[in-house]
Amino acid sequence: MNDRISLVEAAKQAAVSRDKAKYWLELLGCCLTKEKQKSFAPLGAVVLLEAMRLAIESGLTPSAAAEHVKLTYSEKQEPKEPVKALEVPDDAVTRMSARIESLEKAVLMLVEENRNLVQRVGGMQMFLMSPAKPTTAAITWQPEKPKDPLEGMAWYEKVWVECFEPWRMRRYAS
Repeated sequence: MNDRISLVEAAKQAAVSRDKAKYWLELLGCCLTKEKQKSFAPLGAVVLLEAMRLAIESGLTPSAAAEHVKLTYSEKQEPKEPVKALEVPDDAVTRMSARIESLEKAVLMLVEENRNLVQRVGGMQMFLMSPAKPTTAAITWQPEKPKDPLEGMAWYEKVWVECFEPWRMRRYAS
């Protein structure tokens, strides 16, 4: 019973709500156990919840924070045995070094060819640019605009036409 803590207690110790703690622990992949309508989490869950809270407060999304916390607080890995140096025959080493040198020469030749091509394209770029002076736009045909029928009338005539003879305000095409 000492290897687990109730979800409510873990949430209180990490200063988060119970629902957030449950969601975050699910994101972290911690297995919650339920016993008599009470959820339990492993003892290390409090540390993980505090780390999640700090990561989310710093601006990470919950899923990104979970990935970060998983990487940071992963279980201690067993120390690996030091890798023994492979014994490679001398002729293999010389063949590999010769191959590496030939590959380096090929890469340098490609770099030089790329520089030459860039210079050629730079020289042709002037020909590929659009003309400096834009062409004049073609003017399309448009019908004549009829003149304003109220033009040339005094203000009181305009009021009379607008109120009592509105048909005279129609614009007719020439």
